[in-house]
Amino acid sequence: MKQVTALHERYPSALIVGSAAPDFGETHTEDVICLPDGLTLFASGFPAYESPWFVDGDPRTVLNALGIDLADLTDEDREYLYLDEEPHLTNWGMLGGLVLEHCGRRLRTGLEMSVFRVRHTEDYTSMMEEMWMWSR
Repeated sequence: MKQVTALHERYPSALIVGSAAPDFGETHTEDVICLPDGLTLFASGFPAYESPWFVDGDPRTVLNALGIDLADLTDEDREYLYLDEEPHLTNWGMLGGLVLEHCGRRLRTGLEMSVFRVRHTEDYTSMMEEMWMWSR
């Protein structure tokens, strides 16, 4: 979340949608949606397990702020968006994709590239190195 906060401070009018799914022997997901007004949704956990999960923010509030009505979605778009259920049942990355699509960021054919630099603290870099060495 620290990185998202820093990005929002640097680019206050940007819509920030991020999704990561590192594999710790079991997939762990971290998903974030941050609107230009600062309204943020963050979800983190192991989809295969009920806990531990951390969800900060209300997905319905974010969708309402963007004018997305779940009732207007197709069954296919609503599949795996169980916002009233336990967090591990919702596909948070799919929710981010829905937000991007609604905001005009559709998947396109052909190669599209964005280049950016990610910086990590020394502690986090050490943790990533441990995970990489452990999962080999």
